[in-house]
Amino acid sequence: MELLPPRIPDLALLHLMGDILSPAAADTPALRQKLYTRPAIWPALTDFAAAQGLLPPFIWSLQTRALLPPTPASLTPEQRETFLTTRLAAIFAEHTARTENLAAQLAAITHAFNQAGVPFVTLKGALYLLSLPGSWGTARPMRDIDLLIHPEHATAAVHALNLLGYTADATLDVENHHLPEMRRPNAHGVIELHTEALAPAGRAILPTATVWQVAEPHISPSGDLLLRLPAPWQALHAMLHHQASDDGYAQRTLALKHLWEFAHLCATATPPELPRSQDMLSSWLLQAHQIYALPLPDNFTPSPAAQAQVAACLREAQQPEPSRRARFLARQLRRGFSREMLSYRYRTQQVGLALRARHLLFLLKRYRRTLWRRLFGGTI
Repeated sequence: MELLPPRIPDLALLHLMGDILSPAAADTPALRQKLYTRPAIWPALTDFAAAQGLLPPFIWSLQTRALLPPTPASLTPEQRETFLTTRLAAIFAEHTARTENLAAQLAAITHAFNQAGVPFVTLKGALYLLSLPGSWGTARPMRDIDLLIHPEHATAAVHALNLLGYTADATLDVENHHLPEMRRPNAHGVIELHTEALAPAGRAILPTATVWQVAEPHISPSGDLLLRLPAPWQALHAMLHHQASDDGYAQRTLALKHLWEFAHLCATATPPELPRSQDMLSSWLLQAHQIYALPLPDNFTPSPAAQAQVAACLREAQQPEPSRRARFLARQLRRGFSREMLSYRYRTQQVGLALRARHLLFLLKRYRRTLWRRLFGGTI
């Protein structure tokens, strides 16, 4: 069960947000004119960014491009504390503190894994914990630290995490591409050890063996070794994680947070095009172009299917919330309880009511903390 991004009722607000978050050189005077002549736009933009999971990138872009309104000297201390610029700075400081906590955890895990002889590749947001201060990657929101290990190192990796104080939330009794989440008291986020780089639909396009082959070595400040994906492959992995593994392409989901990351990665490098990825990749390049003004690669010719997909994503994002959420949940449940998916997850060909009931109980237990939000919506 994935999260459905909130409905987008205002395309003008979407495009203004896209201009602010664009990796391309912004026309700062024009943006400042749009923002400062319409004071009422600030609450709407802030709420929009928060709902889409884009608040830290939104604040980072405003700060980097000097778009935040200056704090009037005439304000009282109480007024200064509630002023927009002050509030957003405080929110970003909290985000930075969380990121620094996650980065410290990654450094400790890297050292422990080096000592235990466990090689690993940073996946998804873990890469940006290595970002230079002030770079766009430091603004990426993240819930957990995703690390790819070889299956034969799973026992050693879990033991190394246990020695650092991490324990597993629960036993994972279904076939999955990662081990049970592990967490440590008083530490942000969770650790997800992946034995596969993507779920089945994603790795049918980008096999885990290829991820290991293209990963590059990185030496931490303390001299420890880890592996990370080069920007083109990180962009491809990010795209496939949403479009294929999470079924975003078939669901026609407009995922602005994931698309923002993809746009910044593609601003300096074009992802490789693998068999079966053409329409998915073309669709995301077009979406990033239309929303975040990402320049398209030379000789780029999107397929008719990709162009239709982009239009469908925008239409779906504007539909009334009850109907789009009902369709989304119906498609999620149909896919999750399909014979093919259950056969893979439970390693059996005997798929009937009993197995579906077992899987339902598993989902209720796994998503007990976020079930209401997944069913009825909220910020992502």
